[in-house]
Amino acid sequence: MIPIYPAVRAVIAAEPAVVTLAPERVHADFLPQNPTVPALVIQSWFIRDVPTSTGASGFEAHRLQVDAYATTRIVADQLMDAVANALDPRAPKAKTHIHEGVKFSARQETGAGRPTHDGLDTKLFRRSLDFKVQAARAA
Repeated sequence: MIPIYPAVRAVIAAEPAVVTLAPERVHADFLPQNPTVPALVIQSWFIRDVPTSTGASGFEAHRLQVDAYATTRIVADQLMDAVANALDPRAPKAKTHIHEGVKFSARQETGAGRPTHDGLDTKLFRRSLDFKVQAARAA
């Protein structure tokens, strides 16, 4: 299985708006206790090898969920827009990213998650986006 988290994190963390809004606050799997926000959380999981008619293609399919947390809905939206721009700039052809031996492209799933607000505990706004990721080892 290709470890996509480091590559995805590097691409997201380098996006200028992410650097401005949430520098060094891109986390794996969950938001830490007593977090500094705004912040991002990336969850990824392997789905399957991508076959061809002649056998293995060398590509894997992954799912990716990115959550943006902030104290206001506006900042959560801005941060999520930055993530979408970094991974899937809505170009006709998927942008390929290469980082430390991993090559990947991501496509945003339709129907972005609706904003949520945890008014009882953390008082944070959360925005989520899901992506399909195709990854391979870089040559």
